[in-house]
Amino acid sequence: MTHSFDIVKGPVADDNLYQVLVGYDTGLYDKSETIKRLKAYLLSNQISFHTEKSLNTLTYIESVLLEDKNE
Repeated sequence: MTHSFDIVKGPVADDNLYQVLVGYDTGLYDKSETIKRLKAYLLSNQISFHTEKSLNTLTYIESVLLEDKNE
């Protein structure tokens, strides 16, 4: 996808959501089943910086070390 936006903000779909859409596209799910399954997903948001200009708007504040729960 090509566009001229510096910054794009919006919901992010995960692989599970994509599988529901594939299921609809291939006929595995009808319209009502697809809608039911799509309503079950919570989407998270992302901000995507596409240009040097957009990156220059950022200001470093701090870094935080997160613990690895697997250790």
